[in-house]
Amino acid sequence: MKKEPVGPGTLGVPEAIKVALAHHQAGRFAEADLAYQRLVRSRPEDPDAWHLWGVLAAENGQYAVAVERIQRALELSPRQAAFLGNLGHAFLQLAQAAQAIACYREVVELQPDDSEFRDRLNRICERQLDLGIEHQKAGRLTEAEDCYQDVLRGQPERADAWHLKGLIEMERGHHAAALEHVCRAIDRAPDTASFHNSLASVHERLQHFEAAIACYRHAITLRPDYPEAHHNLGNLLYRRRQLGEALACFERVLALDPDHAFAQGMAADCRARMGLWADHESTRQRLAERVRENAPVVEPFIFLNFCDDPSAQRQCAELFVSSERRVRSAQASATAPFSHERIRLAYISPDFGDHPVAYLIADLIEQHDRRRFEVFGVAIGRQRQGSRHERLKRAFDRFLDLRSASDAAAAQQLVDLEVDIAIDLAGYTGSSRPGIFAARAAPIQVNYLGFPGTMGAESIDYILADRFVIPEAHEPFYAEKVVRLPDTFQCCPPRPVADATPARREAGLPEKGFVFCCFNNSYKINPQMFDIWMRLLKQVEGSVLWLSKANQEVVGNLRREAQGRGVDADRLVFASRVTGLDEHLARQRLADLFLDTLPYNAHTTAGDALWAGLPVLTCLGNAFAGRVAASLLHAVGLPELVTDSLADYEALAQRLATRPDDYAAIREKLERNRLSAPLFDVDRFRRHIEAAYQRMWEIAQRGEAPTAFSIAPIEEDARPAPSPLAATPRDDSPARSAARASEPGTAKERPPRQKVLHVGCGPANPEKLPALFRTDPWQEVRLDIDPACQPDIVGSITAMSAVDTGSCAAIFSSHNLEHLYPHEVPLALKEFVRVLAPDGFAFVTLPDLQQVAGLVAEDRLDDPAYHSPAGPIAPLDMLYGHRPSLARGNLFMAHRTGFTAKTLSRALLEAGFVQVGVRRDRRFGLWAIAYRQTRTAEQLAEMERALFPS
Repeated sequence: MKKEPVGPGTLGVPEAIKVALAHHQAGRFAEADLAYQRLVRSRPEDPDAWHLWGVLAAENGQYAVAVERIQRALELSPRQAAFLGNLGHAFLQLAQAAQAIACYREVVELQPDDSEFRDRLNRICERQLDLGIEHQKAGRLTEAEDCYQDVLRGQPERADAWHLKGLIEMERGHHAAALEHVCRAIDRAPDTASFHNSLASVHERLQHFEAAIACYRHAITLRPDYPEAHHNLGNLLYRRRQLGEALACFERVLALDPDHAFAQGMAADCRARMGLWADHESTRQRLAERVRENAPVVEPFIFLNFCDDPSAQRQCAELFVSSERRVRSAQASATAPFSHERIRLAYISPDFGDHPVAYLIADLIEQHDRRRFEVFGVAIGRQRQGSRHERLKRAFDRFLDLRSASDAAAAQQLVDLEVDIAIDLAGYTGSSRPGIFAARAAPIQVNYLGFPGTMGAESIDYILADRFVIPEAHEPFYAEKVVRLPDTFQCCPPRPVADATPARREAGLPEKGFVFCCFNNSYKINPQMFDIWMRLLKQVEGSVLWLSKANQEVVGNLRREAQGRGVDADRLVFASRVTGLDEHLARQRLADLFLDTLPYNAHTTAGDALWAGLPVLTCLGNAFAGRVAASLLHAVGLPELVTDSLADYEALAQRLATRPDDYAAIREKLERNRLSAPLFDVDRFRRHIEAAYQRMWEIAQRGEAPTAFSIAPIEEDARPAPSPLAATPRDDSPARSAARASEPGTAKERPPRQKVLHVGCGPANPEKLPALFRTDPWQEVRLDIDPACQPDIVGSITAMSAVDTGSCAAIFSSHNLEHLYPHEVPLALKEFVRVLAPDGFAFVTLPDLQQVAGLVAEDRLDDPAYHSPAGPIAPLDMLYGHRPSLARGNLFMAHRTGFTAKTLSRALLEAGFVQVGVRRDRRFGLWAIAYRQTRTAEQLAEMERALFPS
C-alpha cells in the first residue's frame, strides 16, 4: 500500500504528517497511530491524514477501520487514485469483491497507463469469474450471478461474463433475458463458437427452431471440431424427426469424442428408428458393457430398448442422475407432510395433448373422487393443442402452465400450493423435467405411467406397478418403493371406435390372407423379432405383416431386410397416419393378430388393439418395459396369449394363424371379456389408484418412511360422505351469528349471504368496496399477500389454494393484475374462474395503457394526469408503480405488466370466462365485468349500471 501524502495538502506538508509518516515507514505503528490520531483532531479536513491513518489500520489487519478512514479521505478529496487503490485493497481483504472492483475500475479510468492496477483489476475479475462458475456448477445461481455482475462492473465489455449471465437466466427459465445477455456476449466476441451454441439453446427453449438450427450450424462453422454443438444440433434434429441428419451429427460427435456423454445411445436410437440394423447386436452389447463400467453413454429411456436386465437399467438411471445436472436439485424444497381435508394430487407432464399419456389418464382425471382429492394438472413442456388438451384442462381442478419456470421455481410453486402427492408422468422421456422432483415438489413423489423403469433417484418415493410388471423378486432393481395395484398398473379407458370399418384394399391389404400386425413404434422392432416375423410369413401362406409408417427411412430399410430374409417386400404393408384415433381403432379390425415386441412391449398400443377386438400375442420379458402387455392380457382375461419364450411365441403365432378354430375362440373370448374384464373399467381402476394414494398419504402423516405395499381389489365404491372444508371463510362473526340465531324465524326468512372475494384488499376499509358489495346480501372475504393488512386469507392471487373451488359469488380485484409478471396473469385469472360459482362474476379495475400511451406520446411522462387520495398520479406511476409507495419500500406496488381494453378482454376470455364487458373512465382506468355464464342483455346492462362509473 502506498504511504505518501497525495492529497491537496501535499505541497507544504505539515511537520506533524512528516513525523507520523516517519514512525509509520519505520514500522513504529503505535507511535504512528498516536501521531495520526492527533493530526486528524487538529486537521480534520486533511485527506492525507485520514488516508495514511487508514493505510496504517490496513497494515495492522484492521480492514474495516481502514475502509472507514480512507472513505473519509475520499469524501474530502474525491477521485484520488492512490486513495482508491488502497481502499480497493482493504475491501479485497474483507472479501468485498464488488467494492474492490469498483475502486480498481476507477483507478484505471483515472490512470489508464497504470499497469499495476490494470493487472489487479484483471486478477480480481478473473477470480470472481472462476468463483461464479463454481457457484453455477453447484446450482447456487444467485451467488454466481453476483460474481458475474461484479466482473461486469469492473470490465463491462467482458464477453464471457455476459455469456455466463445468459446461461444463468436460461437455467432459471428467463429465456428473454438469456437471449439478451448471450447476444451481448456475441456483440463483444462474435467469433466465439460456444456463444452461438448457447444462443441456439435459448432459441430452442423459445421454440424458435429454425433460428436454433442456424445458430448451431454457425457455431460448427466457427469451430468444426466442437462436439457439443454437433450433439445439440443432433438432439434438435432428432426431436424434429429429421433422423438421418441427426444420426450424422451424433456420428460426428463420436468421431471427435468417442466417450462423449450419451452420444452413443442417441446414435443407436436413430438407427433403431430408421431400421438400420447392421451393428445392432454389437451396439446392444457395447451399451450394456459401458453402463456396467459406469460410463454415461446412453439415456435411461433409450437403454430400455437395448437391454432387458432390470439391474443394468437401474445402474443406467442412477448414472444418469449423477451425471446430468438437470436431474440434481439446485435448491432443495423438501417439505414435511401437509394436512388437508382433501389430498392434493399434482399430475406433472409435458404430454397433456395428442399423446398416449393424455389418452390414458383423461378419464381417470375426470372420475377422481373430488370429495377426497383435489387434482392439479401441471404442464411442463410444449403442449400439442387440440380437443384432448382442452378436455384435460377442464378436467383438472386447476391447470398450471409451468413450461417457462425453472425447475426450482416450478417445485417451489407446487410447495406453495401445498401439493401432497406429485405424480411424474414423464420420467426420463422427451421433454421431461426430473429436476422439479429433485427439488422436492411435494412430500410424496411418484413415478407413474410415462417411464416403465426405475428413476434411480432418491427424490422419487414410489413407483406404481402391478404383480406382473414388477414381481416381488425384482424390487431390488428399483430405487422407488413398489406399490402394486390389483389388476393392472395401466389405466385403459374405453375409446370411441369409428362405426365404419374400411375395406382391406383401402388399407393396402390383400382381400384374403392372415394379417399379422404390429403398430408399435419403429424403434421397438429389432432383428431378433423381425427374424421371427419373416419366418411366420414364410410359414403362413398368403399372410402379410402390417406395420406403422413411422418414417420414410424405416419403410425402405425394413423392406430390404425382408428381401434379405427371402420374403417378398410387398408382403410388408405400411399404415399411414389417419386423422382420428377412432379411425385407427376401426381399421385394426382388419388385422388378425397383433405381434408384440421385446425387450420393449406395446403399452398404450396394446390397450388400443385389445379394445378394438384385436388379439395381442406377447412374450414375457425380464424388465418392466417388456412385461406390460402381459399385465394387460391378464387384466382382460387372456393369459393364454402370454408366452414365456420367443420359441413359444413363434409357435403360438403360427398355430393361431393356421388353425381357424383356435383363433376364433381367442377372438370371441376377447370380444366377451373386453366389456366386462377389469382392463377397461376406469372406475374400478380409480378406486385402486386412489386407495394407493390414500395409503401413501397415511404413511407420510404418521411420519414413517415410504414402504412397499399392495392394494387389494375393491369391488364396490365406498366413497365417504363429504366433509366441510376448513378453508371456507366464516359467514359472520360469532356474536352476530348467535344474535341472528336468536331472532325468531331468521333461519327461514334470511337467505344465505353471498361471498365477494376482495383480492389485494389492503388494510380493512369497507369504503374500498363498490357500493353493490356493501349491501346486505353480500359478505366481504378479504385476501391479500401482505399479512400486515390482516386479511381473512393471506395468499397470492396466482395461488388461492385456501379458497374452495366454486365458493364465491363474485370477485373484486382493484388494481392488482398490473402488479403481476405477464406469465402470472393467466394463473391469476384461472384462479378467479376456479373459485367462482358457476354463475359467478369478476369485477376488475386497472390502468388503461392505451390512454397512458397517448400522454407518453405527448412527452408528458412525468406530468400529473389526475389526483388521487394518494396524491398526483403521472403516466410514469401508471406504467411502473406508485413512486412514493415504492420509495417507502412497499415493493408490492411495482407494476410488471399492463393492459388495454382489448388485451384485458382477451385475457379474461382465454382464462375461461364466457362473457366480458369493458369500459374506460376519464382517469385512465379500465373497468371490466367477466361472467362465467352467459347473461341476457338486460342483466348485463343492470350489472354495468351497478358497478361501472357513470
